[in-house]
Amino acid sequence: MRDFAKVGRKIVAVGRNFANSGTRCRRPRSSFSNRRRRILRTAARWNCREGRMCTTRVRSRSPIPCHEVSEKKRLTFRNVHQAELGVVLGKRGTDIPEKQAMSYVAGYCLALDMTARDMQAEAIKAGLPWSMCKGFDTFTPVSAFVPRENVPDPCNVDLWLKVNGKFKQKGNTSDMYPRCSHDRDRPR
Repeated sequence: MRDFAKVGRKIVAVGRNFANSGTRCRRPRSSFSNRRRRILRTAARWNCREGRMCTTRVRSRSPIPCHEVSEKKRLTFRNVHQAELGVVLGKRGTDIPEKQAMSYVAGYCLALDMTARDMQAEAIKAGLPWSMCKGFDTFTPVSAFVPRENVPDPCNVDLWLKVNGKFKQKGNTSDMYPRCSHDRDRPR
């Protein structure tokens, strides 16, 4: 599993998973639906080149190395970032019962969800699909693999993000909506 970024086939992301995302969108938390958007990203969006460090702190308080994000050609002018806890599945499964879901989890990683908001707004306004705004190469850099036993409570992991030395995000997986232990999304 340590090489999950080399052998993984897809990334399934869940949209609107942090309560504060609703605040940014000027939507009250009560308006969040249990039917959240799933966003499919190809594994080609992972950036697996070793580079600068982005870190998160897990129980041991040691940094987890992440990978450099490089943009050779500027295609977006309003790129937003969100640090998230990535769940790495250790075996295949479909329609997994919720009570068995954790037995499929091999570990975790820090994932950086990046979105070209300007492109997203244009696509939505035109009634077009907006998957491209999340589909650029390097738009989902991930950290090294963290075994499940090193994260005793995935529902209580501090996540923070600095961009150019400035805090852009401070939070905890307990801020996710609905709370991760009651998440109805099953790995597929």
